[in-house]
Amino acid sequence: MQMAQLTGLSDHFPLLLSVDEENWGPRSLRMLKCWQDIPGYKQFVV
Repeated sequence: MQMAQLTGLSDHFPLLLSVDEENWGPRSLRMLKCWQDIPGYKQFVV
């Protein structure tokens, strides 16, 4: 769990972190367009 706490008089944002495992669902696919320029990329992905 990650939560931003109230700042009060400070300009800092204290965070509350938990070590309990959260289920955020499947990871989204991330791709850089420059990967398509790598020789053999299309054969590897397909």
